[in-house]
Amino acid sequence: MRRPLMSRRPHRSTQIIAGGLLLGLCLLGITIVTEPAGRIAAKAKLQAQAPLGEVSKQKLLESDSLRKAANKTADAIRVGAGNVYEAAAALGSFQGKYPVRQQDLLVAFPADEAHVPLVQAGRQWHKGIKTVVTVNDPALVTKHAADAAASSEIWVDYADDTPPLRAKHPGDPRAAFTPWLAHAAVNGSGYKWMLYGDDDTVWFVGGVLDLLKDLDPDMPYVITDNLWWSDVEGTVGSQPNIRAPRCLPCNHSIKGFEDILSQRPFNAPAACPCTAEALCTAPDLAPFFDQQCNVPRHGSRTYSMHGGAGTIISIGLLRKISFEWMETCLWQEQAPGGDALLMACLWKAGYAITDPGFSFYHPELRMFDPVSQEGRQLLYAFTEGLSGGCDESCQTLLTHVVSSHVRSAIHGIPGAASMIRAMANTYNLYLQHRGSLQPIHTSLAA
Repeated sequence: MRRPLMSRRPHRSTQIIAGGLLLGLCLLGITIVTEPAGRIAAKAKLQAQAPLGEVSKQKLLESDSLRKAANKTADAIRVGAGNVYEAAAALGSFQGKYPVRQQDLLVAFPADEAHVPLVQAGRQWHKGIKTVVTVNDPALVTKHAADAAASSEIWVDYADDTPPLRAKHPGDPRAAFTPWLAHAAVNGSGYKWMLYGDDDTVWFVGGVLDLLKDLDPDMPYVITDNLWWSDVEGTVGSQPNIRAPRCLPCNHSIKGFEDILSQRPFNAPAACPCTAEALCTAPDLAPFFDQQCNVPRHGSRTYSMHGGAGTIISIGLLRKISFEWMETCLWQEQAPGGDALLMACLWKAGYAITDPGFSFYHPELRMFDPVSQEGRQLLYAFTEGLSGGCDESCQTLLTHVVSSHVRSAIHGIPGAASMIRAMANTYNLYLQHRGSLQPIHTSLAA
């Protein structure tokens, strides 16, 4: 059974911070869209609690002096909140079959010169976590060496593709190869789990740690519940698609899910590790694969993890597939994007995707990038968690989220950087004030 996150009503000071944060975000140009009436009422209550008098929102937006004051308030909140990981670290080691700590994580993502502001903004959530950034120009490594060293980052250069391209963008092969470049950059040791995504992916470390605590990092895992898939041959497909083939962890338990088993889109095989063969031979999935068990690909069907939602990769998988083998495979394959290119080679190596299990029984929910509106709904949900106005659906969302894709292609680079900082700071405040230091996920393993 799910346990409510807020065991007590937050202190008045927490409510004021939450209200001030909402208003500050609005002033900074981050509009949070909400739909349910209860959430609209909660937002109005939060704004009423903000210590800014009776000045209307419109007047605040028009007042340059108040805008500057709000910026100072937001800065103060950032200083008070500290780094996202400071709050997550207070949770200590997440005890399970395979206890996991902050030191066991490695972050890896590709970037380029235009996206450096996203890297800088991301330091709000990954400061203190080993991070590898892959770029396409050795000059960038030199230019940003000082900042990278101060932020526990290693920057690695790897050339982009040249025509004829193997994927949609020149940087897609570099993106696909990033996990192996990162693994090599830390000499293949010193971590258990890699958080692999885009430069505009935000990871929520408390949720990540709790998700992983019952999974063996030495097992070759590729973990996500946000996949591209096409049910109809000849179509590009959609993302996220709950009907995309996947395995469940072999130690997955249906305890607590018995009354909703009928919601499963198919009988997913439980496998450790998840292999291409396990999916090809599963009775409900066999019709989607040819006799040679080739990966479904664009042109007939699309099958891939979603890069922006992120994927958690075990050190066990990166030790099973060598640097040289993966690089050679990526040079030989073609795909519509970096994530699909990586999936093609993982499949060729014999491995497929493991779903953590929760969203498989709750199709309306995901752990990886769970909501739309480029993170706005999730950002508002965290403020509701701070205020005590978080209803059951809001609690379920916050209990299971591990990542969010901010989508810089929609926000633009400056807007996405602001959203990343806001989301990281708000999550940190949420962790600090949610009223309990116990792990926040319902265990998905027996």
